[in-house]
Amino acid sequence: MDRHGGDFKTVKVIEVPYSVVMPALDKGRIDVGATLQPYLSSALASGKVRIFADAYQAIAPHFAAVGWVATPTWAAANADTVRRFARVIRDAQTYCNAHRTETATILANHSGVDINTILHGGRETFSQTFAEPKELQPLIDVAAKYGAIEHRFDAAEVISPAIEALTR
Repeated sequence: MDRHGGDFKTVKVIEVPYSVVMPALDKGRIDVGATLQPYLSSALASGKVRIFADAYQAIAPHFAAVGWVATPTWAAANADTVRRFARVIRDAQTYCNAHRTETATILANHSGVDINTILHGGRETFSQTFAEPKELQPLIDVAAKYGAIEHRFDAAEVISPAIEALTR
């Protein structure tokens, strides 16, 4: 928005689950909504919406949008749990990327999106790495720029040493 003459301070942002963006657009409660797959494919297939802008590309071509948080004290005291958790998440992401057809039913059941839309529409691809600072930094930077956090910091500062070996 800022790159094209808009002012983010003039926009009222509300956070809602992705599953309610399309119904809110349909009822005129919102003018624009941000969503991701499989909800995006479902909304586009309806013919009622179009892509206004790619909000995620405005942050970076690739970044981590999800993370898990623990205090440094807890992570240090539970290093084995942290490593096992990170390994399971990484392995699950790898499996889901390699078995898109098999996991489509699970995604349909939990998202409410028609399985055919999932099979033939877009799907997110999970990262094959875990806790890479370069994947976390764009979100930290944009959060600092727009006041969601007080100041920018180096993403490497928030990654537990217990999982460093999994990031390579």
